[in-house]
Amino acid sequence: ISYQDPIALFSHVFSKGVGTRTAAFYMAWAQQFEQKSMNEQADVVYQKALENQAQPTDAVLHHYRLEEVSQTSAKADQCAPSPPITTKI
Repeated sequence: ISYQDPIALFSHVFSKGVGTRTAAFYMAWAQQFEQKSMNEQADVVYQKALENQAQPTDAVLHHYRLEEVSQTSAKADQCAPSPPITTKI
């Protein structure tokens, strides 16, 4: 395993059952995905945190909701119509 890749390290640690009840672990792992604009994978990590009842739960929910709002905002920006092009004659 390459310890230079934080995502691979988090996956490895998770597979060993280390930190699976700690909110900070999942938030740091999801943040690695978010920094690479891999929001769907970050979403999966937050869901794992909730499934494993990571504590404190309110911290996980707070960050999960922030990530959802960020995704919704990004999608809205992508779908927004472009302003009309006007040319002066």
